[in-house]
Amino acid sequence: MKEKNKKLKKGGRIENSNNNMNQGNNNNGVGIPVTKIIDERKKYSAQETRLKNMKWGMGLEHEAQYFYIPSTSTSRYKLDSIVIFNSLDPLTELLDDTKYNLTEYDRNILLSIQYEKTGRKCHGKMVLEKTPVTMPEFITDNPFSSLQNPKKIYNYFLQLLERERRFYELMHMHKGVSDFLVKNELDIGQYPFGMCSKIQVRNDYDGDSWILDKKEYVDYCGSFHYTITLPYPDKEKYTEEDEKIFVDRHYNFGAMLQWIEPLLLSAYFSCDQEAVGTLEKKIRGSFRVARVGWGNFAGSDMRKKGEGVGRYADVWPYWREDFRFYESDVTKSCFPPNPKLKEPQAVSAFSSNIRTFGPNPENPKERFSGAPMKIPNGVEIRIFDHFETLSLYSLLQIIILIAANSTTTIVKDYVYEDKDWIDTLQKIMLEGWKAEISPVFLQKLEDVFQISIQDLKSYKSYDILVGIVKELYKKNRENDIVFLMYGKNKEPKIPQINRFSWELAFMLKIVNDKKVYEKYIKFLTEILKKNEVTDFLELVTKIFGKEWKNNREDILYFMLGKSLIELDDSGKKYKVNAEYIEQFHTLKEIEQEIRIQFNLNKNFQDLFTKNKKKSFFSYEAISNRYKDFFHNDILIPTFVRKKV
Repeated sequence: MKEKNKKLKKGGRIENSNNNMNQGNNNNGVGIPVTKIIDERKKYSAQETRLKNMKWGMGLEHEAQYFYIPSTSTSRYKLDSIVIFNSLDPLTELLDDTKYNLTEYDRNILLSIQYEKTGRKCHGKMVLEKTPVTMPEFITDNPFSSLQNPKKIYNYFLQLLERERRFYELMHMHKGVSDFLVKNELDIGQYPFGMCSKIQVRNDYDGDSWILDKKEYVDYCGSFHYTITLPYPDKEKYTEEDEKIFVDRHYNFGAMLQWIEPLLLSAYFSCDQEAVGTLEKKIRGSFRVARVGWGNFAGSDMRKKGEGVGRYADVWPYWREDFRFYESDVTKSCFPPNPKLKEPQAVSAFSSNIRTFGPNPENPKERFSGAPMKIPNGVEIRIFDHFETLSLYSLLQIIILIAANSTTTIVKDYVYEDKDWIDTLQKIMLEGWKAEISPVFLQKLEDVFQISIQDLKSYKSYDILVGIVKELYKKNRENDIVFLMYGKNKEPKIPQINRFSWELAFMLKIVNDKKVYEKYIKFLTEILKKNEVTDFLELVTKIFGKEWKNNREDILYFMLGKSLIELDDSGKKYKVNAEYIEQFHTLKEIEQEIRIQFNLNKNFQDLFTKNKKKSFFSYEAISNRYKDFFHNDILIPTFVRKKV
């Protein structure tokens, strides 16, 4: 029976439309794909009919270190030691030992995991010493979609979350791991931000003792990569013009993404954890990008459309040339290209920010990194720090909005040597989310994206990012790419990862340094006697010390975020919330807030169940506050935009 003679009906019945065929009850053994059944039953809208022949693709990779975290408030785990968890050995034992009797589903999840080394060397010189424990990398599958089998960003986001969730459960299935965690009132989880400066290793990592190596490691805690193939028509053969259109669209999208990269620092990247109480120019934007050289911004030349780009930069890192910060000299060895690399287009050992793929000349069925782009191979965006996976969804939404915008707007100017772009990137790297952005650069962004920000709260980089995303959503929410790839059509809610990464470091400083805690208590006492913001800022340096000068505003925002103080409409006076200060001044209460940040992905509601008090600092309130990471409307005095 030919396919064209079948008419599919509900209930799985097939009606033969060719009455002249004598089929009887014979079955030729040919099954009918579910996608075909859905396709024939579905009533397509005009937009869907127009896009019915389109395909697109997506994929996520997340490498992340796991650490021991407390499972109870009485755990022996101390917050002065961030102890790394070795998952590779229990994973191999789970796969090798038949007593665990894993399902095929679980075996496939574990077998799909790759393990990555951390740290970095350039030309044999140490840039960052690696932690002696490799990190697991979770990778989504089934990248391509169509309207007959549609997958949007939330499908991949949920797939990644599910793999991480099941990995966590499988680690607990391992008897040695489970016994050790129960005995010591511990659990395992990812670090909430992109770097940690206090990593320790268990000497007896496969035993049942808690003996720590005295050495502390400074390292990044993982990264995200996002591969995207923009929608293209599904054909058996593609012409040169088809290939050109495909390449042009992806390179224009990449060039547009590079313009907004500095602003993304203010939301999705983590500072140097040691940038607390120091006058040293320690990185406040992204430790991994600036200090290590991975995820190098604007590291791929979007003008070289026919060449392709691999793992290493094919354009000179102009923004790094005169950029001076704490230990910036360490990255000097990464400026020259590595002659051992099989990437002839690389001009330095800093990484690319966008990678292309093409067919392997020796095996056309395989993708080849760095090859000139060919349909259906899109681009891999490879700049993002690790953070809580829950916050990934809004980032994917922003990327799709930029991709949609790039289909209607051509980028004519590039960032690589643009002074305003370089100045902005360096400023945010040194000052973080609260860095003030120049009106000139803001105007350039509006010109590139062809938008006009109507609701701008301040020139802080985070607020500008929020304003741009709001306008991108308004402009592109009906775009075909948004329709095909975006998912639930709601405006992204942008997290404050960069801000909270510093605030976690500040809380760790309070609980681990007795002198800092004593100064913190004295500071809480003294601010009760004042009400001017200028007095508040002066008290920071007066009580904590001159070395805290660079963190005066950070402490102001920390207190505002915890509702310990409130500002009036002018932003010049503050009022102390004595009730909340009473709740948030002991080490136990601060430690509780820190511990909860380590549990956001799992959101264990059984933690601290003994604390029945419903307050701003209860478990539920704190977890919701951090889980959402949403924009807070605090410290918003009257703002008037400057004319350029």
